[in-house]
Amino acid sequence: DPPVLLVNGATDINSLPAQASRFTERLRAAGVPADLLLIPDVSHGFVGTTPAATRDAARQALTATFDFFDGLFAAKNTPAY
Repeated sequence: DPPVLLVNGATDINSLPAQASRFTERLRAAGVPADLLLIPDVSHGFVGTTPAATRDAARQALTATFDFFDGLFAAKNTPAY
């Protein structure tokens, strides 16, 4: 299975953080590389209590996504010698 990145708002009531945590644990137990980012104080869609909080959460999610893919591609392009 491919590596998985889960990104969840810590106050999300639609996709519960506890479910994301359990899913991450089960993926890892099955040998699937899995990372979870819980973004504090934001709900579903990374919506915060202020526009700035929403922007910061979106930035965190985007940065985590880029870092995740950068890590995958860096590992794939590493010489095997």
